[in-house]
Amino acid sequence: MTIITNAGKKLITHAIINKLDLFISKVVYADCNLDTLDENTASLTNIKYENLPTSVRIDEFDNSKIILEAVLRNDTAQDFFINCVGFVAKNRELLCFTKIKRTPVLSKATDTNASLFHYKLAMELKHASELSIKIDETIVYPTLAHFNTSQKAQDELIAKLGLDKVNISDFTASQNLQDDKIKTLENTKADKAALNNYYTKTETYTKAEIDKKDTDKYNALNNTKADKTTTYTKAEVDNSQTTQNTTISTNHTSVLNQLALQNTQMSKLMTQCQNLLTKIELGGGKVGMIFMYAGATIPSNYMLCDGRELLKTAYPQLFSAIGTIYGESADKLKFKIPDLRGRFVRCVGGNAAALGVSQGDAIRNITASIFASYPIFTKGVGAFVKTNGKGDDLAQGGSRVGNGNSYVDFNASRVVPTANENRPINMSMNFIIQIKE
Repeated sequence: MTIITNAGKKLITHAIINKLDLFISKVVYADCNLDTLDENTASLTNIKYENLPTSVRIDEFDNSKIILEAVLRNDTAQDFFINCVGFVAKNRELLCFTKIKRTPVLSKATDTNASLFHYKLAMELKHASELSIKIDETIVYPTLAHFNTSQKAQDELIAKLGLDKVNISDFTASQNLQDDKIKTLENTKADKAALNNYYTKTETYTKAEIDKKDTDKYNALNNTKADKTTTYTKAEVDNSQTTQNTTISTNHTSVLNQLALQNTQMSKLMTQCQNLLTKIELGGGKVGMIFMYAGATIPSNYMLCDGRELLKTAYPQLFSAIGTIYGESADKLKFKIPDLRGRFVRCVGGNAAALGVSQGDAIRNITASIFASYPIFTKGVGAFVKTNGKGDDLAQGGSRVGNGNSYVDFNASRVVPTANENRPINMSMNFIIQIKE
């Protein structure tokens, strides 16, 4: 069963939404406590071996599955057990893993024919066809396990992969084989005193010449030379080897140059990603957009909406976005940003003022009337109160003065909270404007 980690789910979702490639950098093989492994696992413990995946592809029979493949051959000097195989993304986060039966993996020191293990994992995703998942090609990944001892097989593999993907260390097995062939050739020539004269010459040997000396030695020499009827000298072998070493060195230099270029490009991409993440964390967007910010310290690339004046030449992006809608200095060199301190914001249209125009406070008109008849008004209700014109509340027992006339006052604080402004229930926040990308 393949388990996709929570970190892996985030990586997959981010890659699909933003149409980005998801790179896998390595495969890890571990012998760990399986009972502790679940979707929250960040990394595998007790890792015994790691290498690169061999392929990543969509299942040809089910496009809702992504097939991940890896090959393991223990080329270390130690034997070990494994019970878990995991695939790690390029940012070193564990993408997915699978639990397997605890298996012994013998080294070449224990078993010269060390077994080759092939693992294939399937990740089932709802949008698998929309995910672009690749092997990290910044790493040159042909290794000794890809080469056998046949020179012909090596040549075919090099032609198939292209020399620009082959590392110079990958030729070690083939080089050892070729060195053994040269030693065999040298020993064959050195064993016979009669052949020493030929060994120091540039002439080649013919079958007839060698037959006269030793038929068995001829057969060994002829087989070494790939069944040719004419052999070649040590000098010719050395020249061929020098040419091959030069080709390998040239291609190795080419690979290093490509890696350096890819590292430079990767650094630029990482910088762009970091800038994008910073925007996402701050809710960033276009220059000129305004956000509510709960903190007291204004983040970089933002400014408090306090109506200050800014030089047009210092903030060309912001000036291009808002112009002089919110004001301009007398010398025309500066423009103003919105001043939202102590103000509520409303959308343009309806009864709102034009864009950037401040609108004073107001309430809808309140009208009222009193109809008096005999007996005259004796008691106030709600915001109405009966007074003597001097603030004394006659409805609460205040005394009459003069001729006994009474007044009717209107006082809204008798029924609702009042202040020196009109406002709903509110909370203060910092309004900040984005001034740069």
